[in-house]
Amino acid sequence: MIKERVMAINITLGSLALVGGGLYPFAHEAMSRNSATIGAEMLVNEVVKRQRAANADKATDKITYVYFPSTEPGRGVGLSTLGVSSPTGDYTVEAFRDKEAVLVVRAYSKPEAIRKGDVAAVMYEHRIKIAGEDGTGRWVVAP
Repeated sequence: MIKERVMAINITLGSLALVGGGLYPFAHEAMSRNSATIGAEMLVNEVVKRQRAANADKATDKITYVYFPSTEPGRGVGLSTLGVSSPTGDYTVEAFRDKEAVLVVRAYSKPEAIRKGDVAAVMYEHRIKIAGEDGTGRWVVAP
């Protein structure tokens, strides 16, 4: 009788271990995506907020934005000009102008973090098409 109960408990625990082991990769990926996406979106929103604050008291035709690359030292200089601390996580940020917008702020996963498997490839950007407007944020490469 004790032998059968021990065997039943053993089978139950073994089954739970197999199910848990099978679900672990999916749970790990979901958690790493979530942390990367939250960090990327928060960083973009902070840069946009600081860009707006720097131009809050200016007329629309006098608005200027701080542009910077995703690499150092330019990124650090641009972020410090805005009063934003440089990201230390698995993503980076850049601000630039393109033919469709006066300001594009974009954060994305660093290639080395993707290669190591620390995060999924994600990209979030906020576009301001006309100086002085709020613009819109969106996931370019969705989590």
